[in-house]
Amino acid sequence: MEASESKISELIQKMTLEEKVSLCFGKDFWSTLGIESLGIPSIIMTDGPHGVRLAKGGGAEGVFNAIPATCFPTASALSSTWNEELIEEVGTAIAKECRSLGVDLILAPGINIKRSPLGGRNFEYYSEDPYLTARMGVAFVKGLQKNGVGACLKHFVCNESEFERFTMSSDVDERTLREIYLAPFEMIIKEAKPWAVMASYNKVSDVYMCENSYLLRKVLKEEWGFDGIVVSDWGAVRDPILATEGGLDLEMPGGSEEKKKRLLEAVKSGRINEELINERVYRILNIVFRSSSAKIEEREVDRNAHHELARRVLEEACVLLKNDVNLLPLSKGITPLAVIGKLASSPKIQGGGSSQVTPTKVVSPLEALKKFLDGQVFLNYEEGYEIDKEDINEELLDRAVSLAKKSEVVLLFVGVPFETEGEDRFNMDLPKNQTRLIEKILKENKNTVVIVNSGSSVTMPWIDNASTVLQAWLGGQAFGEAITNILFGIVNPSGKLAETFPKSLRDNPSYINYPGENGHILYGERVFVGYRYYDTKSIEPLFPFGHGLSYTQFEYSNLTLSSDTIGTKDTIQVELEVENTGGYEGKEVVQLYISAKGSSVARPVKELRRFEKIHLKSGEKKKVSFLLDYRDFAFYHTVKKDWIVEFGEYEVLVGSSSSDIRLKETFRIVYSEEEENVLARELSPQSKLKEWLANPKGKAVLEKYFGKFLEQPMVYMMMDMPLERIVGMVPQIPPQLLEMIIQEIRG
Repeated sequence: MEASESKISELIQKMTLEEKVSLCFGKDFWSTLGIESLGIPSIIMTDGPHGVRLAKGGGAEGVFNAIPATCFPTASALSSTWNEELIEEVGTAIAKECRSLGVDLILAPGINIKRSPLGGRNFEYYSEDPYLTARMGVAFVKGLQKNGVGACLKHFVCNESEFERFTMSSDVDERTLREIYLAPFEMIIKEAKPWAVMASYNKVSDVYMCENSYLLRKVLKEEWGFDGIVVSDWGAVRDPILATEGGLDLEMPGGSEEKKKRLLEAVKSGRINEELINERVYRILNIVFRSSSAKIEEREVDRNAHHELARRVLEEACVLLKNDVNLLPLSKGITPLAVIGKLASSPKIQGGGSSQVTPTKVVSPLEALKKFLDGQVFLNYEEGYEIDKEDINEELLDRAVSLAKKSEVVLLFVGVPFETEGEDRFNMDLPKNQTRLIEKILKENKNTVVIVNSGSSVTMPWIDNASTVLQAWLGGQAFGEAITNILFGIVNPSGKLAETFPKSLRDNPSYINYPGENGHILYGERVFVGYRYYDTKSIEPLFPFGHGLSYTQFEYSNLTLSSDTIGTKDTIQVELEVENTGGYEGKEVVQLYISAKGSSVARPVKELRRFEKIHLKSGEKKKVSFLLDYRDFAFYHTVKKDWIVEFGEYEVLVGSSSSDIRLKETFRIVYSEEEENVLARELSPQSKLKEWLANPKGKAVLEKYFGKFLEQPMVYMMMDMPLERIVGMVPQIPPQLLEMIIQEIRG
């Protein structure tokens, strides 16, 4: 059932105040309130960043009692594919499973930024980079909503850690907020038009998000034109009156009669204008009827096809971190082969918390390897360690090392025992028993492949002794099959890191401020998050953002720009060629970064602005094109409250990772005469001398009136001094000149 704007307005006029207030609260834990007499249906929501988590009983116990659904790799793996089409396929598959279960709106995707490797939900988030996060989010949302299921972006905004997440204030400056943390929400909302946005538990600059009128009303709804509903995170609303004023639409879960009563009394007493309630109800009804009109007839879900999709996703997500001696891909005839590590038989396929899915089936690496080798290879297995324990079990350790000594190749599976919502990691280290096992096996057998089963980065003190390392993530229910296909070259790895792997936690830019104290966490690294910090500070990471090896090689050439000079609102076309010069067909992620060579504000050395994943057969060459616009060169100006592009030199950098730049070209951005006049008119007596001299017209006027004074050696000391103070303290510059200068600069 589709409802027009007038139809919804008529419904609101028919509703009693009590009905309108009740509609602003959930009916129960997962659904909105329906009013049968008015023809208003209820819609069902549920969790699902990487699979549908629908409770069997419909209540809060769904984390432990969910209906089986396909468990796809978690978001940290999805983003490592850098493949938008593939992520849209995942959204489509999840939508089909939602429809088969009667779910109308799914609480996904999670698009918070990875500030620190310790974030407990890093496995649920895409990247440290806002552009990559946005592209993955757009693809996922489109896959869902093209197939009749609404998406709910979460968690809006600055909910990057689990420590005291219900009350913590994320203290972040406006420029950083706009460029890093709001940016992916803005891009996804404007392009994919999600039905809902979830307001997070935390405060931003000391204001609870559910009450934050600046971010919910001004930015989200007014500036960006968001026409969906703002849903609270479950239990996030502290005060229903302040939440109404702040811009919240739907409070979840339902059941709070006391809050309904408070809100109702506030409207009756005049404390709250009824129009604010009408606004909430209008948005809720708009989405309820949008959901009804978008419903697609339920069909039987092809679980096998979705399992195969989960496998394909992980095959493109696995990141080959090292392959120094070309140990991979393995030959199927290699024997004897040792498989070591409890995670080989009991892998971690997902994290804990509200995203936890009951998989339709799970294929472990050990199971998949045995099936693939089919008795042709003499394969032995040892646990090596106990999961969820730090203590070293000497018997398990000795048996594993003994097996490694007499094997031709060792497949060593290690990882983080538990990553979960509600608790940050205490450190980046693997458990001591696993680290000890790795060190001993690497000493005994150089032909060891270390497979890391984790949702985020880990320290690798043993890395110099390891020739071959594969990052396998929390890989979903087809974990074993995907890993087997990668190891034996059935599939060429093409994953790229969506987050920097630092050598040490101390290297991370958030280290000093994380996880916060006295209810506040300072985003002190500002815009220098992840690779932006490492590159700008010239700190070598363990593995850089965008890194990932292949069994083949790719050569970049012929980088060209459509122009070497553009205006601030112009676009620029970038073209290059990429050739597969190796012996295997494979996929490469071509990454384009922009560097502003000079700026009035501190900017990172480079920032990701475009990427494309291409498939090339051995010997094949393809042309890759990118179109850049003004937002790709802009920064957010906190005084002008707008995105600003400055004139000057910029550099296009194209490569295989943030540290592996293959090609570079420069171009200039110039101001039009009109823009120069506008900027000149903004100069004032309070503007600093350096600001006057940086403006062509301002400089010309000063040279006219100040004459040779500007050539004096002492002038460099006055660059940060407002012009009015210079005029007042330098004898040879009379005060009456200031008025003449201002009159001339303003025409």
